[in-house]
Amino acid sequence: MKKILIGLVSLLSVAFFAVSFVHAQAVPTTTVLNPIEGENLTLGQDYTIRWSNQNIPSNATLQVGVVNTSTGLGQFIVSNLSPDTTSYVWKVTSSESNPDDWKSYGSLEMFQKVAQFFGIKTANAATYSYRITVYVRSASDIYIYANDGSSGLFAISSAVTPLSITTSSLPNGTVGTTYYAPVTITGGSASPAPTWTTIGGQLPPGLGTYLYQGGIVGTPTTAGTYTFT
Repeated sequence: MKKILIGLVSLLSVAFFAVSFVHAQAVPTTTVLNPIEGENLTLGQDYTIRWSNQNIPSNATLQVGVVNTSTGLGQFIVSNLSPDTTSYVWKVTSSESNPDDWKSYGSLEMFQKVAQFFGIKTANAATYSYRITVYVRSASDIYIYANDGSSGLFAISSAVTPLSITTSSLPNGTVGTTYYAPVTITGGSASPAPTWTTIGGQLPPGLGTYLYQGGIVGTPTTAGTYTFT
C-alpha cells in the first residue's frame, strides 16, 4: 500500500505602511489686556490699548477694531501693525460722536450669538456696550484662522468739565419783600443735576437756596450785611 502525503501551503501577504507625523501648526492668538471688563473711557482721551501675541507669523499684520455691541456699529482703529506690536494709543471715539465713521457690523443678536460661541462676556451690555478686538491678517490681506482676542465690555462717556459758579455778586434786598437771585454755573454733568447748599457763613434770615434751579430765594426778615459760601 502506498501512502500519499498531500501538503497544504498557505501564502502570507504582508503590507508595509509608512506613516509620518508632523507638528501641528500653532494657532495665532491675541489676548487683549486693556481695556478691561467694566472700564469707563472718556470721549476724546488718549487711551493705550494693550494686548499680547502668541504664534503670530512674521509676514502677518495686526488690525485693531472697536464695536458698539448694542447697535452693531464698528470701525477699525488702526491697520497694518507689525506682528510684534502689543499696544496702540487710541483717541477715544464713539458711534454717537462720529456716526459717519462707523459702519454696520451686524445686530446685537448676532453679536451675542457669536460672543456665546467664543465665550465673550455680554453682561451689562446696556451700560458697557463697547469692545476692542485685535485681528490677525495674513500677507495676502485676508483674515487667517486665529484666536482673535477681544476685550471685556466697557463704556465710553463724554468728558465732564469742572463745575464752576459764574455769578460773582448778588443784588441787595429789602426786608419784607420777596427776593430771588439766580446763581449760574458752567461745566459739571446734567445727570445727576447739581444741588445747592451753603457750606460756610450765614444766609440772611428768611432766605434759602433754591435746591435744584440754583439761586437764593425767600423773604428777608432782618436787615444787615451777610457773607456766605
